[in-house]
Amino acid sequence: MITHPDLATGQNRSESRFVSALVGLEDVVTVYWEDLPQPSVSAACSVSGNSPTDFEVCVFFVRFRFLQAISAVDWSGFGGARILLEHDAWMNYSPGHPQWHGAFPAVYKRDRFDAMFSTGQRTTELLRHDGVNAVWLPKGYSDDVFTDLESPRSGVCTFGTRWPSRRALIAHLRRRGINITDVSGPFESLNDRLNAHAVGVVCNMPGIVPFGRIGRAVNRVVPAYVRSAPAVEPMIKTFETAASGCAPLIDHLDELEDLGFVSGTTCLTYRTFDEAAAILSSTEPSTFKIIGAAAAALARTRHTWTHRALEFRDLLSAM
Repeated sequence: MITHPDLATGQNRSESRFVSALVGLEDVVTVYWEDLPQPSVSAACSVSGNSPTDFEVCVFFVRFRFLQAISAVDWSGFGGARILLEHDAWMNYSPGHPQWHGAFPAVYKRDRFDAMFSTGQRTTELLRHDGVNAVWLPKGYSDDVFTDLESPRSGVCTFGTRWPSRRALIAHLRRRGINITDVSGPFESLNDRLNAHAVGVVCNMPGIVPFGRIGRAVNRVVPAYVRSAPAVEPMIKTFETAASGCAPLIDHLDELEDLGFVSGTTCLTYRTFDEAAAILSSTEPSTFKIIGAAAAALARTRHTWTHRALEFRDLLSAM
């Protein structure tokens, strides 16, 4: 596997647990992109002291911009499966990221990968339409960090970078009289802060702010100055919120039910900001407690990074 040091070992990166789980499955050799004199399998083998014929599969799990910047991956001497693990392919179809539209299929085809593992069901369908042999492998969460501590809870929280849609949602809820606490902060203590709250609000929606830098400046002062679009796929915080035992309040995505997130049972879903406010205002605290416990059980039994590593192995075997 070719990846980056922080993706493989970073304690404040959820993906590092995924890499660790992959490496722990069986004989996996990890090589860092930064150590390669050129982007080739032979260079990776030289760094690791192996031969290209020693491996059945070569997995790239690197920042997309690094792949995009090279002319092409050199596969000389390697006859196994060429796999691209990509956690950001959703940007290829996000209304909020037009600069990436078309980029992911183009690089996939240029580098002659055999398959791309994509983290969204809808993203995977769109990639297949664009000629990519895409396989759905959802994101997960770090079970060594997030768990339900079964302590007293109250109130509503959210966390993460305040992208335009999230900023607009928080402002909208506060205008509607909802007290929502931003618990963003150190990754290693995030679970404690989440466990103090009954509900965790997740907003996966991309936000489109017109007029470039001027528009973004206006958005920071007037959060409602944004056009929100339906989400393309659920982000990692969807699973982290559930694992902590918060009742997840998530913007609607068709694939949520396939992941076990059923509104009213293991989560609550909204399509509009007004609907999110209405749910928070009308739902009994006892209901949030029941849903939060069910969400934590769902995450623990289906959505850890270890689950994803095992699914990755099984999907590879079936190819």
